[in-house]
Amino acid sequence: MEASREMESLLKRIYMPSVFYFPKALFPNLSPETQKELKEYHFFEDLGIIKDNGDVGSLKTSFNALEIYKKDGVLEGNVFQFLEMKERLSGEAFRFLLDKYLSHVKTWVYAYNWLLDNFDKQIPETSKKEKVLFKYQCTILNNHLAKLNQKFQFNFNKTSTINLVDLLSKNKNAFPFNKSIYDSLKGSIKKLDADHENKTTKQHKKQILLTDNEADEFLLKTVFNMKIA
Repeated sequence: MEASREMESLLKRIYMPSVFYFPKALFPNLSPETQKELKEYHFFEDLGIIKDNGDVGSLKTSFNALEIYKKDGVLEGNVFQFLEMKERLSGEAFRFLLDKYLSHVKTWVYAYNWLLDNFDKQIPETSKKEKVLFKYQCTILNNHLAKLNQKFQFNFNKTSTINLVDLLSKNKNAFPFNKSIYDSLKGSIKKLDADHENKTTKQHKKQILLTDNEADEFLLKTVFNMKIA
């Protein structure tokens, strides 16, 4: 039970604090009713920050922007706590908790990089000083990942990811919406993922289709080492 409570605290500190925005590009299939309600919240227009205590503020307030510079110290504390847990827990229990933690880190690494890479396109009217904060949090989280790997050695490519909408929906300050809005946002992302997967599959199949003559020539060249005139 104690380890479980510790883990919840560690997972929250991965993304608290964070600067963020909700990109319209990730929610292209929302109903008119949902779009109207989100517009009232300025859901897609504002840049926000989740503070280290879980409160949410706007980056339009310069004082809030300073919160992100606590991130390095917060994540450094997570590393020390994992070192302490490794000494206290069994090897299997510790590896289970570390794998869970890494899945959250991997998800946030992807999210942070996406937010930075798409910043100019999604938030064209925002100043460069705010973009610097998005770059900073990417750097800090990547450094955190490198320190974890140095201490505990793991294969990050095999690490799974989590659903960010599910995660953020648990924070009512960051996601102050009812279940119908949550379901609509989650459904929009699922449809976008499915469309992307279908498109990728079709492109892959199209690339590997060969005519009978092309197949024969390929076999003669590669298997029988015969030159084709």
